[in-house]
Amino acid sequence: MSAKLIVASNCGFCIGVRNAVKLVERALSEHPNESIYSLGMFIHNEEEIARLVRKGLRVVDSIEDVPDASLVLLPSHGTPPELRRRCDEKNLRIIDLICVYVRRLQEIAVNLRKEGFSVVMVGDKDHPEVLAVNSLIPELIVIDKRDVLNDNLSFNFVNYGVISQTTQSIQLYKRIVEKLISGSFPGKELRIFNTICRDVIDRQREVVELAKHCDVLLVIGGKKSANTKRLYEIGKEYTKAYHLSSPEELTRDMLGGDRIGLISGTSTPDWLVEKFKQRISELIS
Repeated sequence: MSAKLIVASNCGFCIGVRNAVKLVERALSEHPNESIYSLGMFIHNEEEIARLVRKGLRVVDSIEDVPDASLVLLPSHGTPPELRRRCDEKNLRIIDLICVYVRRLQEIAVNLRKEGFSVVMVGDKDHPEVLAVNSLIPELIVIDKRDVLNDNLSFNFVNYGVISQTTQSIQLYKRIVEKLISGSFPGKELRIFNTICRDVIDRQREVVELAKHCDVLLVIGGKKSANTKRLYEIGKEYTKAYHLSSPEELTRDMLGGDRIGLISGTSTPDWLVEKFKQRISELIS
């Protein structure tokens, strides 16, 4: 079997995830005799979380599983105010890993509400990032892909401020913005903010070109990673594609054709990308 591997220029961690992982590794190094807790996966990559667990990180499902006065990580997706209050009540020491793009998104949403706008957020309704914004703005209007496909969009005579989940599809966001513009009313204001992460946009654009020129596309990243799922959904429109989280999932049967494309989600570590490249090399040699 002879095939060429084409690796996307946008692979491995984005800058936000890279910084978060560095903070966690520093904390583990500086507190070797102390348990450090993570409220769920602070990033959506099972392989990277497993690596950090082997170094001493403890992942828990609830704040109630964290002993009082412990050191705790808050996730990159943002944290609801009530959870922060519970951390204070338990006297927990916090390392906040919130992504700078997510923090900016939250600030925009809160400011829009203060200025009297109804806030519309394009995103996955059950995603932690969306839920965190919803905790700040209970009246948040969340629109997802199903709402667009089912034409389930209606508008009132109010001012709207429009934001997006940072890992959302840029094409879906554009479609929804167009719908909102066409349905807006005279004398009312519509404010639109592009809050999608720049790295996410770059990868979405690159995956299109990569998929168009490859016989097979491998999208690597966590099964719960929204931006990785998005890359897979985009890529499979143009070629045969697989969403893989571990090199062990990859088989020779998946690698048909002359050109194999490889791209990763933003929470996929560089070391995992290298493992995939090695696995592919073994299978096609």
